[in-house]
Amino acid sequence: MPEVEPLPWPAVTILYGGVTLYLLAGVAVAARTFRRLRPTALIAAVVVGPLAAWAASPPFVALAVPVLVCGALVMVQRFSGAAARTRIKASVRAEEQVIEEAVSGWRCERL
Repeated sequence: MPEVEPLPWPAVTILYGGVTLYLLAGVAVAARTFRRLRPTALIAAVVVGPLAAWAASPPFVALAVPVLVCGALVMVQRFSGAAARTRIKASVRAEEQVIEEAVSGWRCERL
């Protein structure tokens, strides 16, 4: 079996730096849009950076590390925000109901 060369440091920097910037951008958008901090994404962004030290391994391992960190982040966010998602969905349904009643009332009056 041929020996696999490790990724060069510029590639590691781009890979891990890109993932870190993506996660930090998500934190910034959530902070700006919803005025709340997403600590899980912030922690994942902080964790990905130091893991670049272990990226001097085969390319598959170097790619698998940020994929696993982001996969863990997705699972944590999926199961930790259930109450907030339920509250938002209920609010949207209530708003849709009010709009539908207003449209129906307008149609009854004018059509």
